[in-house]
Amino acid sequence: MLKQSLGYYSGRMDPSDQTTRAHGSVTSDPRQIRALAHPIRLALLDYLGTVEQATATECAAALEESVASCSFHLRSLAHHGYIEPGERRGREKPWRKVFDSYTQQIDPAVPGSAAAVGAMAALTVTRETDRLRAFGAHLPGMHPDDVDLNVLSTSSFYATDEELADLRATLIGLAERFAGRLRNPEARPEGARLAHLFGALTLDPAGLRPADGDDADADSADRDGADRDGADGDDGGRETEGADGADGGGAAGDEGGPTR
Repeated sequence: MLKQSLGYYSGRMDPSDQTTRAHGSVTSDPRQIRALAHPIRLALLDYLGTVEQATATECAAALEESVASCSFHLRSLAHHGYIEPGERRGREKPWRKVFDSYTQQIDPAVPGSAAAVGAMAALTVTRETDRLRAFGAHLPGMHPDDVDLNVLSTSSFYATDEELADLRATLIGLAERFAGRLRNPEARPEGARLAHLFGALTLDPAGLRPADGDDADADSADRDGADRDGADGDDGGRETEGADGADGGGAAGDEGGPTR
């Protein structure tokens, strides 16, 4: 689960920068956030959230991507702390998620965190838009009882900061009661089916407070730097063709080798 919550936290983070909360990772490190801003990496985390562990070969089959590509992106995820080596099975090298959920949030004290979270938010919206379009294609042939279980809702309203904070917390916690069912089939009640929830609570731009000059300048500079660095920030999104990319050959973070 990418428990992104769009990261628009007005308060300051814990000084440790990355903390663990209820089996989840919370970070405001722009480099780590940008490392996740890739469709294949997000898809890999999604898949690893449904299994105990998996090799690059198994991930490639599930995602219908090349083994070499999955191997590269798995190593990068491991390098940035999102996954770790699983239990070896002979010569196979499986990977598993470190945390059940991952939250990226803005910290005013960390330059670039706003730009990085913004990039992740844009990618998340794109992925969810694609998923909703695919869902819409099934509507004409969908059983009426199934149609009644789905909803797409939009609303505009006026609310105080306190009311918005309360609504935000409610939105974040909507699916908490289903935690653990994705990876553990035994936790699912009979008849349970896979469903998706995408929520967004945003202020209207016309009502935004002016940003502090220093913070705005720093964030603008970081956006320029992020554009130069690329989505990953450390490897430029290259895919290595390692000798045995099938099972994540090489140590985590090993980004060497020829590129394509």
